[in-house]
Parts: sequence; C-alpha cells; structure tokens
Amino acid sequence: MSKRVGTVVKWSGFALGAAAFAPLLAGWSIDGGTGSGAVVALTAQRHADLDVEPARELARKTLRPSTRAAGVAASLTARNATARPLAVRIRVGTETRALDSALRIRVTSGTRSLFTGGLASLRRGVDLGVLPSHATLSLRVQAWIPAGAATGFEARQERLDLSFATGPA
Repeated sequence: MSKRVGTVVKWSGFALGAAAFAPLLAGWSIDGGTGSGAVVALTAQRHADLDVEPARELARKTLRPSTRAAGVAASLTARNATARPLAVRIRVGTETRALDSALRIRVTSGTRSLFTGGLASLRRGVDLGVLPSHATLSLRVQAWIPAGAATGFEARQERLDLSFATGPA
C-alpha cells in the first residue's frame, strides 16, 4: 500500500510541476524568429577639437523593414573648440559588419542633406565641410532598414558609434 501511495505522490508531483512549467514554456521563444528586428543604438564620441554634445548613447530602438525612413534618430551638435577653422568629417564605427547590407543612414543639418547611404559608406567617412572657429554644426542622424532589405539583420544588436575627424581647412 505504501508503495502505491508513493507512486501516486510522485506522479501527482510531476503533473503539478508540468502544469506550472507549461505556461513558461509556451511563452518562451528564441530571438531571430519571423518578425524580429535589429536593435540599433546611436552613440556620439568625444573629440579633442570639437565639443560634441551629447557625447553618450543618443537613442536605441528595435528596427524592422519599413517603407518610410522611420527608425532610430537623434540630434547632436559639434562646436569647433579651436581658434582656427577646421575641415570636419563624420564616420560611424561598429563592432560587426552584420547590418552593412540592410541599414541605411541619413545625416542632415537643418534642411540640408549631408549624407544618405548605406552603413558601409559612412564607415569610410563623409566630409561635412569647414567649420569656422567656435561655430556650431547641428546634426540629425537617422538609421532605418528599408522595405525589401536583405535578410541577416534579424535578432542583431549593433551600436553605431558616430565619431568625427578634423584637419586644417
């Protein structure tokens, strides 16, 4: 009799455990399934000749393909902190090249478009022009995944480090 009670107790414990665990199992998923996007963060890096504000993570968002150029966007300024005019370039650094074929980036200043293109192009850098001594350049940076983008961006995380290079004008 005690053997039979022990068996009933064991099976009852198993059934209760399975019932408690089933909802957890049903809600669990692995990243990378259909519909998952890429988590993209925009950050701005400090520079010796430019006062970049804010110099930190600017924005973070999960991106999915879209017919609009909607995605992650941020504004920043770069002020020439020297007594001479500077030729200024902006570039982006990433830890991987996983989003090169999928991600598009736009850099604007007011209504003027300074760059629109793929991530790989901005990695090489783009001339922003000459910034006079103590003048400030206001920038808006947008990143998005266009509709019809190549696959491979799903369940990725990438930090886009915006940095500047300067030289004599």
